[in-house]
Amino acid sequence: MYEFSIPFLVYGQAEVSTSVFDMKNNDLSDELAILLSFFSLFCIAFSKEKVEDEYLQGVRLRALQISVYINYLVLAVATVAIYGLSYLYVLYGNLFTILIIFIVVYYYRVHIKGRLSKEEQL
Repeated sequence: MYEFSIPFLVYGQAEVSTSVFDMKNNDLSDELAILLSFFSLFCIAFSKEKVEDEYLQGVRLRALQISVYINYLVLAVATVAIYGLSYLYVLYGNLFTILIIFIVVYYYRVHIKGRLSKEEQL
């Protein structure tokens, strides 16, 4: 694939160096992908609705609370059950789980439950 390599300040390389910080050519494609994913998920999660009222603020707060609970539950189970390099992969995935779970819970409560409650009112 493509390699996005530029001189960048690097900390703690495995190579023997005279200083703690060193300028190296480093491939930044992984870091850029992670940052763009964070930014995209953040924009999806916290964008305003057309009509933003107290109900949606409450749903947003409750969805964020549920996502944090589920995230830490997954992290606790993974800490007990997964070892080695696989645990590191779980931690990488865990970077995104709060936002992903928040998006799923929020849109479920607003759009699916909201649609059902509107049909009951008719």
